[in-house]
Amino acid sequence: MENPIRVGGDFFTGVARERAYLDNLRGPNGEKLTYERHGSTPGIDSILDIYEIVGLAKQIILYVDLYKYEELMAPAGLTCAGPFISAP
Repeated sequence: MENPIRVGGDFFTGVARERAYLDNLRGPNGEKLTYERHGSTPGIDSILDIYEIVGLAKQIILYVDLYKYEELMAPAGLTCAGPFISAP
């Protein structure tokens, strides 16, 4: 929660950017992942969406900020299928 994934966007484009990011994530061996949204929560200076990565032995919860942008990378222990979306 203290270091959310900042995909950027706004009320209209942010959700599509979240999904593009999450759809690009892969497991440690390149396996395709699924995810479930578990609502939103107030962050330090934004509202964060909560996602659970499904299909791995270990539970991974990601907090995603769709209003702010930082260079995107895969969380520790995960990989990606290709380049991540660029700045909005």
